[in-house]
Parts: sequence; structure tokens; C-alpha cells
Amino acid sequence: TSLRRYINKLQIIGTGATILVGTATFTFSEQLLGIVYGKTYSDYAYVLQWFSLIYIILFLNFPLRVALRAIENTKAIFLSEVMASIFVVVFGYIMLKSFGLVGALISSLSAYSIIYVLLRFSFSKSVQILKI
Repeated sequence: TSLRRYINKLQIIGTGATILVGTATFTFSEQLLGIVYGKTYSDYAYVLQWFSLIYIILFLNFPLRVALRAIENTKAIFLSEVMASIFVVVFGYIMLKSFGLVGALISSLSAYSIIYVLLRFSFSKSVQILKI
């Protein structure tokens, strides 16, 4: 369908661009933190590296949200957010206590990944049902 092709094309192009920026950010995270905040925060370069990965998944969610809104399936968006929130509530504290800041970053990456999987499934199902 044309909507599916458009969303897939948007995800490929946008994710490619996000990966390029993310790779540069990942590679030069220490230098970027040094430029913006000074050498004081260079020990936290790994946080910027994690966010480089998180933003790739976060971008993948964006076109799916737009498509689901366009076909008026906002329930799927709401339910994906609820499921990710439940995951964070149940496992986030454990991850934070066990792994500290890295645990929080893993929880965030996991939550956005859950949202992506649910949105992708809902979009595919909606496209089949509506035959668009």
C-alpha cells in the first residue's frame, strides 16, 4: 500500500540520517561534552553514547505514530505507552538499583523498543484491516 511504502521510506531515510548523527555523537561524545560543558563532565560520555542508541529507536517510533494518527488508530499509541510504562515501573527500579545510571539507560532503551514493536505490529495490522 502507498501509506506503508511511504512510512517505510521515511523510516529508512530518517533512520539513516539519525544513525549518521548518532554515530558521530557516539564517536565524539567525550569531545562534544568537553566543548559544551568543559572537561568536568567528560566522564559521562557514555551517557551521550547511550542516548545515541536510544534516539535511533525513538526516531523509528515517530513515523509510526504519525501513520497511526492519520488512520485514526490512536488507541495503539496509547496502549504502547501504557505497556512501556508498566515495564519501566516493574523493572526500572530494579535496573536502577542493580546497575545505577546504566540501568536507567537500559530501561529507557527497552521502553522505546517495546513501543516500537507494538506500534509496528499495530500499524501492520491496521494496514491489513483497512487495506490502505
